[in-house]
Amino acid sequence: MTDDYEYDQYDDYPEDDDSQPRKKPVITAQLITLVAVLLTVAVILVQFVVLPIVGQGQDIRMMSTGNSISFGFDSHPSFHSNGSDFFHFVTRDSVRFINAAEQTSWSEMISLNRPVAVSGGNYVAVGEINGRLIYVFDHERLVYRVFFDNPVLFFSVNETGFLSTIVQYDTGPGVHVYNEHRTTLNPPLFRMMPLVSDLMQPIAVEVSNDGRYIAIAVLDYSAQVSTIVQFRVMNLWDAWGLDGGLFAEETFPGQILTGMSFVENDRLVVATNRQIRGFRLAETQPRLQESWRRELTNNISHLGFAGGYTAFISSDPIIGATDPDPAGVLRIVNAAGRETAQFNLGRRATHLTMGQNAAIAGADRTFHAISFSGSHLWDHISMFDTRQVIFLENTDSILVTGANRADSFVRRRIRQQDEYDILWEG
Repeated sequence: MTDDYEYDQYDDYPEDDDSQPRKKPVITAQLITLVAVLLTVAVILVQFVVLPIVGQGQDIRMMSTGNSISFGFDSHPSFHSNGSDFFHFVTRDSVRFINAAEQTSWSEMISLNRPVAVSGGNYVAVGEINGRLIYVFDHERLVYRVFFDNPVLFFSVNETGFLSTIVQYDTGPGVHVYNEHRTTLNPPLFRMMPLVSDLMQPIAVEVSNDGRYIAIAVLDYSAQVSTIVQFRVMNLWDAWGLDGGLFAEETFPGQILTGMSFVENDRLVVATNRQIRGFRLAETQPRLQESWRRELTNNISHLGFAGGYTAFISSDPIIGATDPDPAGVLRIVNAAGRETAQFNLGRRATHLTMGQNAAIAGADRTFHAISFSGSHLWDHISMFDTRQVIFLENTDSILVTGANRADSFVRRRIRQQDEYDILWEG
């Protein structure tokens, strides 16, 4: 039997001669400052002394995984990533959803002479210029296909699967829009028949992701060559009282369209050979407002849209422009028109792709990954002439396409000697 005992916080400390408990030491402000200084010194030593010694003879770079996909030289291949290790692999006779290790999730036979593939989100539309058949795939299957009685001059697909087309009729080009619920078995979701004037030709069409708005770019030859962008509503209820759903037009005098895209449901970016302009469409009623404008000093060699961002690379200076960029400067702006990234390739660009909140800009065989926030992520030099470079499941994994094969790469830390051995064995 032991006596009841109440634990005292000082019982672990021996008493002095006066039998008084010894108090725990107090951490002073001076001691905290000293510890912080010592930690800072330790971090600096590790970063600039220890790591360089440990990592001598090492590089962090894109290294081949050893996995490759082969294809015929004349198969007209293209690859379209959906943000995972799987991607759409399009050739003239098939579309496969496959990863770099050649693991196939599904495949679909097609028959096209010179396939053209465009993507939006998880959707890929495959057809031919002047063809009469377009397939639309998502990451799971063939979603739908559309047959046309007349040649298709242009087509695009957005992130929710709306297929926009420009179709050539005897009287001129018309515009049709489809999705998986409306194919040629039913009337299109939207149809605009040829314009009366032969001097006005539609050249591009984009639909907002919510399917409410449609933007149609028209080339106007009536006075000087200009671009007119028509803003229309798709829904018949919204179009009540509007002529063909038209509620606004914007004219770009003396300018030729470079590209346009809905970067959000209610925001459209239009790029020409002189300007990039952002427009906002009202949510409650059809109304248009220009939200920002950027005057260009250079022609655009490459243009891309992804994740609410617009990326463009400079080419030759515009005659009369003040302080133009050298050729090969990548700039990225967000949906509000604010520039978030800039990078100088040092020469003319040959590649631009976007994904994973970053852009890949290339000049010949040298590629750079730049995040939308402006960080320089990595450089990669290809050993062969390259058609296409895309991100796979993250910014540290890419697929590089050559003349007859595509190789996957991942970003790794590797000793230089190991790299030499790999190249020698290869």
